[in-house]
Amino acid sequence: MKKMKNLKKNLLKLSTITLGCIGLINTCSAEVNKITIDIQNGSNYMGMVVMKKMFWDETAKKHGISTELNLNKVGGPAAAADRFLSGANQGMTISYPLILTLNEKTNGDAKILFANSMINMLFNTNSPTIKSPKDFKEGDKIAVTALGKSIQAVSSKKLAEKIFGDYKYYDKISVQMSHPDAFAALMAGKITAHWATPPFAQMELEDKRNSTVAKSFDLFGKHHLTAMAVSQKFCTENPKVCDSLYEAYKKSNDWINADFNRAAAFFKSNVGANEQVEDYLEQLNKKQIEFTYVPQGINSFASFLHKIDELKKPLKSWKDICMPQLHNENGS
Repeated sequence: MKKMKNLKKNLLKLSTITLGCIGLINTCSAEVNKITIDIQNGSNYMGMVVMKKMFWDETAKKHGISTELNLNKVGGPAAAADRFLSGANQGMTISYPLILTLNEKTNGDAKILFANSMINMLFNTNSPTIKSPKDFKEGDKIAVTALGKSIQAVSSKKLAEKIFGDYKYYDKISVQMSHPDAFAALMAGKITAHWATPPFAQMELEDKRNSTVAKSFDLFGKHHLTAMAVSQKFCTENPKVCDSLYEAYKKSNDWINADFNRAAAFFKSNVGANEQVEDYLEQLNKKQIEFTYVPQGINSFASFLHKIDELKKPLKSWKDICMPQLHNENGS
């Protein structure tokens, strides 16, 4: 009789635990309490800042989680990729070439959750003797954010193939620098050219001695500069976190596009940059930067990278390196 009472008591405890696990707040399989996303410098990351400051907490709460979001600024995409592979971040904003490479390296685990902004990179030079991409010579220095697989380096390869029929032509004169360092070096005459993004591209052209000799949209069509890459395994284990990120970023895009004046003022007040509100507003109004979360231009980069043997397999569809949240969108 005593054993029967103990059995009933234990069964009651077990049923209480089970009910707790399937309740509104799942305390038995809680998702991570903190995530770190690596970003870089520039107005391309306006959407990320708006997401964190304006929409993350309310969106996370809506999905029943209290996960803290940390945006960590790194010097370049190579550092972000290394940290991703080591587990130091749970997401990163990097370019398509690196994401495509990581997707192969991780057997399909690294995928895009959303894209950041479309930016036409400008190939700016300070040399009066360089009138076209044909004029670069030995001794010149071209700054890219990472050698080999960064979007700037791949743009140099595409341009070299187009001009010289040799995609490696610019490799020997390319140097690795962050955008702020490259801007400073170009203005000081320490390098010859820089694949630049806002606000650095426009700041460089304020000096009339500098000029643009190529644009990335002319090479690949309209494309995003970076996209938010995550681990599919992480999202499987933390679906509410990834759904919250996706939804919060969509909200941030809508918020930016609804009022450029408001967005420019907000970004200026929340980042430690030298640019003024008017600078950000000009970039938005002139479409030097366009915020849309649906990836554009993946296929163009993938096709070129496979052509030069930087990707082992051709990409069948842009959706193959994107999370399911994007599959019903009109990407490319």
